[in-house]
Amino acid sequence: MTGRYALGFGCGALLWLVSSFVSAPWVYVLWAIAIIIDFGLPLSRASRDVSGRYPPDAMHLSERYGLLTLIVLGESFVKVLTSVSEVGATWDHAVTGALGISIVCSLWWIYFDDVAGSRVKRGSLTALAWIYAHLPLTIAVVATGVSIKRAMFFELSAPAPVGYRWLLCASLALVLFSVAAIDAVTERRQSEFGDRFRTTTRFACALFVLLLAGSGSVLPAWVFLGLVSACCLAQVVLDLIMAPLAADEEMMHEGAQDAFGVAAKDEEEVEAPNTPPKRHALSTAIRKGTPSELRRDLYFHLMDGSWWTLFSTLLAAFVGSNGVFAALYLLEPNSITGGESGSLSSAFAFSVQTMSTIGYGALSPGTDYANVLVTCEAIVGLFGTAVATGLMFAKASRPRTSMLFSEPIVVTVFHGKPTIMFRVGNARGNEIVEATISVSALVEEDSPEGHQLVRMRDVKLERAATPLFVLTWQVLHVVDESSPFFGVTADTIAERLRLMVVSMTGHDSTYGQTVHGRTMYYPENFRFGHRFVDVLSTLDDGRMLVDYDRFHKTVAE
Repeated sequence: MTGRYALGFGCGALLWLVSSFVSAPWVYVLWAIAIIIDFGLPLSRASRDVSGRYPPDAMHLSERYGLLTLIVLGESFVKVLTSVSEVGATWDHAVTGALGISIVCSLWWIYFDDVAGSRVKRGSLTALAWIYAHLPLTIAVVATGVSIKRAMFFELSAPAPVGYRWLLCASLALVLFSVAAIDAVTERRQSEFGDRFRTTTRFACALFVLLLAGSGSVLPAWVFLGLVSACCLAQVVLDLIMAPLAADEEMMHEGAQDAFGVAAKDEEEVEAPNTPPKRHALSTAIRKGTPSELRRDLYFHLMDGSWWTLFSTLLAAFVGSNGVFAALYLLEPNSITGGESGSLSSAFAFSVQTMSTIGYGALSPGTDYANVLVTCEAIVGLFGTAVATGLMFAKASRPRTSMLFSEPIVVTVFHGKPTIMFRVGNARGNEIVEATISVSALVEEDSPEGHQLVRMRDVKLERAATPLFVLTWQVLHVVDESSPFFGVTADTIAERLRLMVVSMTGHDSTYGQTVHGRTMYYPENFRFGHRFVDVLSTLDDGRMLVDYDRFHKTVAE
């Protein structure tokens, strides 16, 4: 591994050295090749395979990045103090200094409470994404420190200078974008909100900061800096709201070791089964010869897809339909009064005002042909608004279940009887009333006549319903003569069982609707001679604690 990196980076260094003797434009070609080598070498598959066999020390690596970030943040803090010492602690400099320090401290909080308090997700490229996202982050933090020092000399009653205004907002936005990129490949296991919400919020605040750079030309400098500081402090408030009940000191290190290929396992607790065979969801089955009228339609695609799919589809339909009508208006000269004749931009603006019923009054139809088009476009706009509203409401009103099923399923002895157990948790913690659960197993059987059949057998549960499901529920099935698992062992379960389907329904009191959850278990999910680790405990103040970090863990009997 060392030889590979030494040879690759040595070639890159040689190109940088040679470029000092080459004139433009070939010098830029050498620079581009050198940069490709510097970045491409660690990202290549061969290098990643070598890193998988010889993983770096994740704890030391995270410490190095934390120290580097602390140094550049500290430099920004020092720049504020040195600027105050140079000009004196006047009222204006005290205000700008306080706002600048609040920005620096907010960035410190965002990194060391968020980035340093998360674990890297498992994946082939997540660790590399975590590493390389620190490059723009470090550059942006340095640029932010420089811009904050310049902000010390802003005249508070006048708009901030355009150059330094954009430097501050662009560098700060790059910090938030970089943190969002790191958030996308990390997770906070005990956070109150999902990781996607955390990432989306970072992106939204970065875009808001960029908008402040443009609108800052009409704002006094103290208002501009106050809004930028408030945006950063809002990130701190968000982290406080999302803060877990208790800190997990090993979260980052365990996740980084997993991402680099090191399995961090406890000596007693087992987190995951051996490498399972590749499984495909039933929905991915290839359907050949399906009647056309029964295939997926656009409504199904939009409801089943993501929000971005819906937004992009509606945006494309809006822009496309307005573009079509704009082109139709241009077919007749002078059809739009008040606009530039023959201008596509004026026609498009008039179409947008017509379809959205804005009608500012500056543009109006000038011919009978234009009046007919306006009538048609108004009808299209009404129908389009109704369809878009219906899609948005239908998608937003669908309840999302908070049911969490354990990854393993254990086979143990309970009250002297062989018992199959798995558990279900209410991750959101709201009330689900009249919850019911059903289990079916797809097993291979031989009939008395010698027929080999694959049948769906019902699995009888000790208790299949509960009046209130708030915390967790351990589901039990006693293996007796009537059980489809009777006589099955760890060596024969793969020959007998194809899969086991678990379905749960209940009435969610928050949504006021019925919610359901489903999961499937395969032979490799069964752990014989194991039991689940307890996840329920009581805090000092009497409240119950559900530790979902241990939800999937088992211990050998």
